[in-house]
Amino acid sequence: MNFPIDVARVRADADVFYRGEKLGYLDLRRWQEANSTRVEAHEEEAAALAVESRVKDAPLQITDDDVFTEVVRALVFGGKGVVLGIKADVDVETETALGKFIVREIPAEGKVFVKRESNSPARTAPTNYSSLMHRTAISGGNLKGFSPKIGSLQILETTKSALLIQAKIDITNPTDYSANVPFVNINLLSNGTKLGHATAKNISVVPGHNDNIVVEALWDPLSSGGKAGVDQGRELLSQYISGFNTTLTLKTHNGTIPSQPSLGQALSSFEVEIPTPKLKPPKNPNHRGDDDDDRDENAPHFIDDATMHLLTSSATFTLLSPLPHSTIYITYINATAFYNHTDPVGSILYDLPFAVPPGATQTPRLPVDWSLDSVGYEAVKQALGGTLKLDAKATVKVRVGRWEERVWFTGGGIGARIRI
Repeated sequence: MNFPIDVARVRADADVFYRGEKLGYLDLRRWQEANSTRVEAHEEEAAALAVESRVKDAPLQITDDDVFTEVVRALVFGGKGVVLGIKADVDVETETALGKFIVREIPAEGKVFVKRESNSPARTAPTNYSSLMHRTAISGGNLKGFSPKIGSLQILETTKSALLIQAKIDITNPTDYSANVPFVNINLLSNGTKLGHATAKNISVVPGHNDNIVVEALWDPLSSGGKAGVDQGRELLSQYISGFNTTLTLKTHNGTIPSQPSLGQALSSFEVEIPTPKLKPPKNPNHRGDDDDDRDENAPHFIDDATMHLLTSSATFTLLSPLPHSTIYITYINATAFYNHTDPVGSILYDLPFAVPPGATQTPRLPVDWSLDSVGYEAVKQALGGTLKLDAKATVKVRVGRWEERVWFTGGGIGARIRI
């Protein structure tokens, strides 16, 4: 028999593989329109029928998150894209002179090249958040240029071990894509230890600068990381208030994008490290400034200045609170002042709580136990009536609401006025 045959529609059960491991399957159960072209016999090859069907927006169901992670890793860091293998049992609907027939489970296989997204002119039409995450990772390979800055900060709730913080963040989006983000949640880590998580809802992100993005962060090292979390959280806070260059690690998880847990889990292997956003305290309106201040201007200056009283063996400090809406309470101080970095001047041991409200605050007079035989104390006496640059090391207990923590502090270049 010799009669024409055409294929009008196809459908399939298709498994997708990466490097021999099954990634998932394509849901092609619905009939797809198809075109067929007769291929004439050539030499030893018999005549055939080439069938072409354009498949659009077919859902890929991930069945192995580990393999999916490898695919994402290859796309992000491989630089050239990946090759996926397809094995399918195909049903075809044929049209012949005798009528329509369905031929079932024809085995087929092939390969699909998944391209890495290339850089392109800025696209400002909003897309969905999962598409943005995909394109951001693939086009950039990292989030270099992402530079969050805190515009304002407010403590919403406190417990004995946790703070719920709301902040307005300014960020730079280094990609060419915009997005409307209904919900995203990212874990916050330091030195590999989880300390809490951050959540943003119903935000819009455009290429370049974005300001006043509202983010809620839960600082809860105890629940997030246990004793290791508490220890690492205390260390991070101590380094931060001392002006060290600290970082936070952002890490996705299976709840980052509720509608796509596999994507959040796969991206969790790509940790993004960012500088800890700076909390700059307000200026002291009574401080005239000091041209000889050798402290890092980008470091947090929570201690603005000090006055030491020799006759009464006491000292007062001007503290600048970084919290514009909450009062900090200092409940314990064990501190030592140094001259020339290493020569002790005196020490303070004080355990009566006092408040540090928003803005600039002068502490009560704190008792000083002078190091009478030291080079540092001699330098203090010689500076009577003037000022002296001092360093400090301290262990301090601070409380905000119900939350309380003991931290250490080191500071240098603190201008101390020396008075009788």
